[in-house]
Amino acid sequence: MKNFLKSRSTGEFLGRNHMIEKYIAAAKSRIAFKHLPKLMQPRYTMYQYLLGSVAESLVYQKYCNILMLGTGRGQFLPLLSHLLKDGTFMMTCDARDKGNGDACALLERWGNPNSDVFFISGNSDDQKTKEQVEHVLNQSVDKKIDLLVCDAGNTRAQIKSDLVFWSDFLSDRSAILFTGAIWCHDSVKVLVDDIVSDYSVHRYCRNKDIKMFPNYIDDWDNSDTPQRGINPSTMRPYFQEKSCKDNLPTHALDQKLDLDKFHDSKDEFEGVDFTYELILTHPGSIILHNVGTKSWSNFSEKIHAIA
Repeated sequence: MKNFLKSRSTGEFLGRNHMIEKYIAAAKSRIAFKHLPKLMQPRYTMYQYLLGSVAESLVYQKYCNILMLGTGRGQFLPLLSHLLKDGTFMMTCDARDKGNGDACALLERWGNPNSDVFFISGNSDDQKTKEQVEHVLNQSVDKKIDLLVCDAGNTRAQIKSDLVFWSDFLSDRSAILFTGAIWCHDSVKVLVDDIVSDYSVHRYCRNKDIKMFPNYIDDWDNSDTPQRGINPSTMRPYFQEKSCKDNLPTHALDQKLDLDKFHDSKDEFEGVDFTYELILTHPGSIILHNVGTKSWSNFSEKIHAIA
């Protein structure tokens, strides 16, 4: 009997990748991180929930080359390794390589054994990092990146820099995954909204019930405010990462989450430039998929133009 990945939010069966299903289940119970003491710390609680929600969105796809900006401890890598097309690669970079040991252990346990993963030591917007990525892409059957994961830093300035730096590497129909859309709402989500404001966009959120998501993390160790998610009385995050509040434009400081702007599904869209999926599971994510005729170079020009 085949195993299926079942959606936590909708109950739908989403795929046939047994290892993805096993990894998500093991991550939720933290069994996936056994004997990896750093990953058992409370600060990584968020990955118990986020991996499943992101997998629900990405599991139908196969990607030619994936670039992850910000390796961290590598919790995303096993999932992403199962989404690669044959003959293509996953690259992951981080200014610090102290998490690579945990990342390799997770890949060995839960990753696709047939995938090739390249670890790059360097900043996400560093020329040497770019040169190493180009070297890997030259070995691939496809020379472009189909999925860019922005997790190197969630400040507005860092995300803008990363998008401009890598836009020329993206394929015509590629996708960008932004992490921290709720945890760093005023820098991440507001910036994405600013960027796509002049485009035709199909916005959707598969589950808008903000009360069903794990909003209270009682073992969180880096804040006096353990409550997470969206406050229904203000439609603003209960808590945001302090470092992401620096140098924000004034309009970013009072933006509310307007779920009425989001459809319930990806279905029934045509003639748009982008699909924009909002995932509310802490710390929140956005998947922006280029489905139109606009090039990423136009996108880069828009980023340059905004504050």
